[in-house]
Amino acid sequence: MEYPTPCIALLFIYTIFLTTLTAFTHAWLEKPMATSALCLPSQCSALLRLKQGIHLQPGKLISWQKGTNCCHWEGVTCDNSTGFVIELQLSNVSDGYDYDLSRSNRIDPSLFDLSHLRLLNLSNNMFVAEIPTRLVELTHLTHLDLSNCQFYGQIPAEISQMTWLVSLNLSNNYGGLQLRDPNFSVFVKDLGRLQQLNLDNVDISMSGKAVSLALSTSLPKLQTISLIECNIFGPIDELLLHLRSLSYLDLSSNSLSRAPEFLVNLTSLQALKLADCNLQGYFPPGVFLLPELENLQIYDNMELMVSLPLHVHLRSSSIRFLDLSNTMVPMRSFSAISKLSHLSHLQLEESNLVGTIPPSWSSSKIMVLNLHGNSLSGPVPDTFSSFSNLTHLDLSSNSLSGRIPSGLFNLPFLEVFDLSQNNLNGSIPQVIAHDLQHLRQLDLSANQLIGDIPSPFFNLTSLDYLNLANNRLSGQIPSSFNNLPSLKTLFLRDNLLKGGIPTSLCKYSLASLDLSNNNLSGKIPTSLFTIPSLERLNLRNNSFDGPLPAFDGLNKTTQLKFLILGMNSLSGKVPSSITSLYELNKVELSSNHFSGTIDLSLFLSLEGLFWLDLSNNPSLTVLSSNSSFTEETDTNIPQLGYLRLSSCNVKGFPSFLQEQYQLIDLDLSDSDISGEIPSWLWTMGNLQRLSLSNNKLSGFQEPLNGTKSMGSLLTDFLEKVQEIRDVDLSNNEISGKIPFWLWGFGSLEFLSLSHNKLDGFQEPINVTRFKGTSLHYFPSQASPIYYFSVSDNTISGQIPTFICRYHDLQLLNMSINRLSGAIPKCLGRIDKLSVLDLHSNQLQGRIPEGFNNLELLNLNNNFLVGRIPKSLISCEELQVLDLGNNELHDEFPSWLSHMTHLKVLVLRSNHFYGPIISTDSEQTLQIIDVSNNELSGALPPQLFNNLTAMMVSQSTEGSMFLQLSSTTPSYVVVIQTIKGASMLITKILTTLTIIDLSNNLLSGEIPREIGKLKGLYSLNISNNDLTGAIPSSMGNLQTLESLDLSCNHLSGVIPVELSELTFLGVLNLSDNDLQGSIPQGKQFNTFGASSFQGNPMLCGWQVKRLCCTGGDGVQQQSGGGAAYRNSQDMNSTWEYGAAGIGFAVGLATASLPVLFIKTYGVWYWDQVDKLVEFLFKICCFKLGSRRR
Repeated sequence: MEYPTPCIALLFIYTIFLTTLTAFTHAWLEKPMATSALCLPSQCSALLRLKQGIHLQPGKLISWQKGTNCCHWEGVTCDNSTGFVIELQLSNVSDGYDYDLSRSNRIDPSLFDLSHLRLLNLSNNMFVAEIPTRLVELTHLTHLDLSNCQFYGQIPAEISQMTWLVSLNLSNNYGGLQLRDPNFSVFVKDLGRLQQLNLDNVDISMSGKAVSLALSTSLPKLQTISLIECNIFGPIDELLLHLRSLSYLDLSSNSLSRAPEFLVNLTSLQALKLADCNLQGYFPPGVFLLPELENLQIYDNMELMVSLPLHVHLRSSSIRFLDLSNTMVPMRSFSAISKLSHLSHLQLEESNLVGTIPPSWSSSKIMVLNLHGNSLSGPVPDTFSSFSNLTHLDLSSNSLSGRIPSGLFNLPFLEVFDLSQNNLNGSIPQVIAHDLQHLRQLDLSANQLIGDIPSPFFNLTSLDYLNLANNRLSGQIPSSFNNLPSLKTLFLRDNLLKGGIPTSLCKYSLASLDLSNNNLSGKIPTSLFTIPSLERLNLRNNSFDGPLPAFDGLNKTTQLKFLILGMNSLSGKVPSSITSLYELNKVELSSNHFSGTIDLSLFLSLEGLFWLDLSNNPSLTVLSSNSSFTEETDTNIPQLGYLRLSSCNVKGFPSFLQEQYQLIDLDLSDSDISGEIPSWLWTMGNLQRLSLSNNKLSGFQEPLNGTKSMGSLLTDFLEKVQEIRDVDLSNNEISGKIPFWLWGFGSLEFLSLSHNKLDGFQEPINVTRFKGTSLHYFPSQASPIYYFSVSDNTISGQIPTFICRYHDLQLLNMSINRLSGAIPKCLGRIDKLSVLDLHSNQLQGRIPEGFNNLELLNLNNNFLVGRIPKSLISCEELQVLDLGNNELHDEFPSWLSHMTHLKVLVLRSNHFYGPIISTDSEQTLQIIDVSNNELSGALPPQLFNNLTAMMVSQSTEGSMFLQLSSTTPSYVVVIQTIKGASMLITKILTTLTIIDLSNNLLSGEIPREIGKLKGLYSLNISNNDLTGAIPSSMGNLQTLESLDLSCNHLSGVIPVELSELTFLGVLNLSDNDLQGSIPQGKQFNTFGASSFQGNPMLCGWQVKRLCCTGGDGVQQQSGGGAAYRNSQDMNSTWEYGAAGIGFAVGLATASLPVLFIKTYGVWYWDQVDKLVEFLFKICCFKLGSRRR
């Protein structure tokens, strides 16, 4: 019988179904009924003993209770058939007392009773011990994870005998695990079943080739290799190609030197990480085309060039995560990255990108884009709006300019947005909150944004971090901040905000608020201190006034740790209720107007206090009442790190300082403290900076008293002062010699003893009392001091040569003392010396050769002789050269042309001779003083053409100044801060421009090119042999305040253009051959006769000579000076009134007869005609005589 084909098919399927069902049923019936495993008593007991050895975090392993089934405990897995524990997952259960040995965790030996364990995970606990060798007893173990456990020492050889291991993780045990005996090759030799090997931070100390050989020959099944920071050196070898299953390779933080080409053949790789491997050269472009590669991280290889293949196959790349940060990526590769069609995370931080962001670049898959710290310029392209899945966008620390595109704020999934530290300008777009409901962090700081804070900000309900600092935002702080319930961090510092702090700002969960460096004013709201979550409050450098609010009755949950209110106008007393802020760690109330008295014991009740700054409150008196805290235990006194009480009327050293062992910075300057510096002050543990300047201290208390030998005392003392770096004892009354033990401070960098009464040095080298000991040559190693100043003392004798041992010395100032003898030649061999100031001493001899890196050399006012050493030509950065007031005898130094940064040249009062030679070096000069020498010849016009720094008037805004020498012209230098200490450095004040060529033998005319120096403030060419006219171009010197051309042979008229110099305050044209009238008006009306005397041909009221015009020239009438002066005197108006009255009476008496008596009138007019004719003849005779 034939069946239809469909029936046969159905019958076949039905037969297969019955067969399968029968087999399944049989197998199910044969299998024992699954039941929940019951924990064996021995296993339970072992686990409970193991628990006792671990200090648990709260809430951990609470299910581990006696009498319960251990197979149900947290982290425990049992074999259902036997009840043996086979898996133990105890990651991160300890409380982390890793450095308290009395509470350190331990692995109880009971662990090894769990002999059927297959998986053991004890990671992220703190055992601080060696790895137990008994782990080898766990013969069924296939997975072992002891990472992040603070194990240390040699990895036991027994681990290498656990041949059944499939996964081994001993990573990140920062206590210091190592593989030395056995080494890495021996260790892995018998672990052939391993598929995952993680030994991060284990010290292997082996070459890359040796590691490659060991891995390829012993571990053929490896899929995962992680050997981060294992001290592997040299390139890895192509033997790794034998690992056919390798999918994950991380060798980061080793010194592999190059990226080998064979990496392109590891076709099974899914993740390759070679970050921070000191890779150099070119990275193989073919790696980007590996078919399985999804994760590529080669960041922090600064000398590695990474170029992507530019052909079309790049679109087939599987890379999703790419991190090339801190490598060298050419812009063409940056553009090629857009072809990686699967890319979702791109990190190109500090990748040396230069240029503009390609405007055509777009992607709908990228979620994270980081271009921080490159040199990208131009506008931010609108195409970023096409990155529709973007969650993190970081374009910070570039040179992007223009306005912020509004399209950037249409990204619906954006969570982190950072455009800080660019050159963006304009206002913040108003559409900012349109689609940014997921935005958590927004940073637009350090740009040039202007305008108000836009109101749409306050619709960003997910925002928890907002940074708009360091812009030019203006207006008031909006009151709508209460619409940001998630906001925790708000930075608005360094703007132009004004007004007060809105109380709405105090309503939510702020943790950090920084409004410093604005123009805010008014009272500080008390409600600020009631925000329970607020930890940091910075209102520094505003105009807040009034008293601090009382802190009584504050919420006991206050978390405020940083209270920074310095540089305001706060007044009144510091409230004692400030101790209600019991969590305070930093209190900064400096530079206000606080008054009254405050006891330090008030702050010493704040146990967490680390930083206290009450400085620059002159009306505040700070007391230190010993009884307030000595009666309590020392443990109640906080260990301060920073204590600054400058200008606070402290009047003494607070005794509680003797109990401070963590103090780093102590500033008691300008505090009216007198007496000796106590010896205990130097030994306060971690003290690094000590400032006692501007007090009345008289000397040093001897720190080396005791029953021990001097050598032992000194050794003990120096061991306690090794952290001190900066010591400022300037402006006191310290007398005697500088103690030798100061030079034993091993870390000393800054030492200022200027403006005291010191008279010498205790010699620190070859101290005779230590002869025959290890201290015979003291100190044995010079400290790294870079700043040493003892200026303005009474130190006599020669400059001590031991100073030359301090090879890090950058500034040496021994000016204004009584030093004599020669300048030590060894000073010229201190390579780092950039500032040498020895002015106003009694030094003799020649200036030594050397000095290769000087920026400032001031030897003014000594008795130095000879020539300027030619070795100074190597000081290419020299900016100040002051050799004035010595006995130097040399030609004008034409070799100054090599000093292209020279700003100040002072050679006055020496014996320089010859012509002034102009070179191109004068372009930076701002002060030239070569007065009182024997220079001769004409003034070169090229000199004034080259003085380009004097051709533009500069601004003084923002600079700090210090006059170098009272015996030289008033030139100044900028104070620059180095390592927190203000020191002189050779950046010259660009506003002060002076030329003084007086008292020489210069001849010829004043070049008209001098009129180009529009920024010149003072010009003195007096007492020379100059001839010719004063150039009218001097009228262009609009900033000129002082002009002295006296005692020359200048002729011609005074240019009327000089009367237009509105800033001119000093003028001396005396003792020349000038003629004509003195210009009138403006500043010239303020100059008296002394400015013009000695010019017999000048006329004007200043010289009491009348100027009149007759014939063809200006006439001068001698003897009429008094009448002329009186006619100009406004105080003599009564004389004019009397004369007027007399004239009217006389006129009436004479005219009435003439008008009314005819015969008398004829006679009168006849006499008048005769008188006029007589006067005319006399006048013509005098005029003719004067012409002849």
